[in-house]
Amino acid sequence: MAYKATDPLIRFWKHVFVSDDGCWCWTGSLYLNGYARFNESLRGKWRVALAHKWIWELFNGPVPSGLELDHLCRVRHCVNPAHLETVTRKENLFRSPISIIGKQMRRTHCKNGHPYDVFETGRRCSVCTKERQLRYYYAVGKERRRARRAA
Repeated sequence: MAYKATDPLIRFWKHVFVSDDGCWCWTGSLYLNGYARFNESLRGKWRVALAHKWIWELFNGPVPSGLELDHLCRVRHCVNPAHLETVTRKENLFRSPISIIGKQMRRTHCKNGHPYDVFETGRRCSVCTKERQLRYYYAVGKERRRARRAA
């Protein structure tokens, strides 16, 4: 069977370099955020796709609704389907070493070094909360005493 130069698989593999750690590094064009960009031909029409998503769908079928692909190797231009996992958006952000949400969620202590207390509605530092409430109580009490004296 003869393959055309426009066969997507042939064009895909032209842009893949297999590194020592098992990553299939994309040597083609990248988006500004570092993800691999692949032009695929679908029924004679060209469309731009994420290369890791394209190869995932080739091996595993479509990504389930409500889920997205997470790079377990943390290399954005890796297109190895074995390094990808379907997860929710929340889980993907939590795992990310650079997302602000992930950094916040991984914190276990407040900025003053006190451990967070976990509640159903979230978490907070009880020590700092108590100190803040006492400062407010005394500041408001001081103002009220001044107001009473002036009256």
